[in-house]
Amino acid sequence: WSIKYNKFVRDPPSKKTPKSQQNDEEETPMPLRVMEIAFFKNHTFTTLGGLGEMVLRGKWDVIGQQKDQFWMQVWRFGFGRS
Repeated sequence: WSIKYNKFVRDPPSKKTPKSQQNDEEETPMPLRVMEIAFFKNHTFTTLGGLGEMVLRGKWDVIGQQKDQFWMQVWRFGFGRS
């Protein structure tokens, strides 16, 4: 998303060859985290486990013209105060 253009913008094409770019993508590790999330009827959620002491809360919704995209707005709780 570009603030300057107020729309989604595409990255300029890279100067790498397609084969070397494919090799780079295959070798790059993807950091994944699994967590247990509880979804509520009022379109809010909270994490139940998987993040240790940290708790994430926020809002969720199903968006898109075909309702095929999942949107989550996240707030972090449980740090900085005792």
